[in-house]
Amino acid sequence: MNDETEECLDEEWIREFECIDNEYNVFYKEDVLFVKVNYVFINRANEIECVKSENVLFATPNTLPYSTLLEMIDAHKLQKYEMTTMLKYNFSIDPAEIKSFLKHRNTDRYLTELTKVDTIVFEKTIGMFQDLNEVNIFFREKKARHTRTSKVSNGRLMTALKKHRGTRKRLDIN
Repeated sequence: MNDETEECLDEEWIREFECIDNEYNVFYKEDVLFVKVNYVFINRANEIECVKSENVLFATPNTLPYSTLLEMIDAHKLQKYEMTTMLKYNFSIDPAEIKSFLKHRNTDRYLTELTKVDTIVFEKTIGMFQDLNEVNIFFREKKARHTRTSKVSNGRLMTALKKHRGTRKRLDIN
């Protein structure tokens, strides 16, 4: 009878632990499997004209490959816009920091400016915050080029060419 009581106590402790542990599962960090990508189009007056968004699933957890990123940029690049900036927001807070984060709201450390188009790696994120991770790609309207070409008539062109044929000798007479 004593052995049965010990087994019941041992199993009860395990069940209680699993129950408590299940309550905190949402605070464990997990691999990032997708990311929201925003395409922001800015006109010459520095006003946002349009924002397009899509969710991108990763073939490899925590990684947005260079080739996929390049395809996404090319697919959304319009003729009169050029890509200027990319920002990565990776909300990779540790579970122990959540309480202080709620008090101070220091979100700057999770935002990174990407200086080149390359593979983007995300750190693991708490499961309930997965949808906060995103990549923002900014496109700015190209400046108008003011190229002025003068119309040259055929007669003026021939005259200009005749004047500049060959080299002239300069005679210095003292």
